[in-house]
Amino acid sequence: MSQKRLVLTSRVGESGAIAEGSYKGQDSRSEAWFWEVSGKRKRSRLPPEYSPTAHICAGTPKRRSFAHNVEEALAIVEKIGYPVLVRPSFVLGGRGMVIVYKEKYLRKFVEEAAAIGEGKPILIDRFLEDATELDVDCISDGKHTVVGAIMEHVEPAGIHSGDSASVIPPITLSKEIQDKVRAYAKEFAKELHVVGLMNMQLAVKDGELYMIEVNPRASRTVPFVSKSIGVPCEP
Repeated sequence: MSQKRLVLTSRVGESGAIAEGSYKGQDSRSEAWFWEVSGKRKRSRLPPEYSPTAHICAGTPKRRSFAHNVEEALAIVEKIGYPVLVRPSFVLGGRGMVIVYKEKYLRKFVEEAAAIGEGKPILIDRFLEDATELDVDCISDGKHTVVGAIMEHVEPAGIHSGDSASVIPPITLSKEIQDKVRAYAKEFAKELHVVGLMNMQLAVKDGELYMIEVNPRASRTVPFVSKSIGVPCEP
């Protein structure tokens, strides 16, 4: 059984979301979906480094940067500024991820990652410092989507979700933000044709929502959500 994963990197604004992602299906092809959460979609070709079959909505999402050596990494950080989130592209589950504030540490990490990466790129993103991370578990029958719970991480965004405590219901989120999260969950489930469980991870900073990733599968938090709301979250 193949894994299905959508990685999202763009800000969710008032006018809708433009999301970036990749999907690996049973035929091992990589595809990507780009859409607005609200409003009419206008698709155009994405740069080939993302995927030959990818499309985007009106506008272009902020691109993730790739480096293969220290010189490329320094050039990227000069444009986007510190702090940055840096990780090898060849590991899963957040392993090897670091938050870098100074050039000497950037040099050290990139040199080490490049030495063991066998030519694979190193991913560099602007780090959302002091952001609040959210986990959302929901279930869909392909038409209707129900959000089981919105979990607010106690630790700030950047601490891996497997190492962070969460609270249900969220403590610091406004009703407006929670309503947006539920609306986005329903829209993503619809666009991805999810039938079953789906997990969504987001970050909130200065009243703005940022999509981190969506996984059309059960997550480690499903049993805790089921117990906390008193309803089994299962297909």
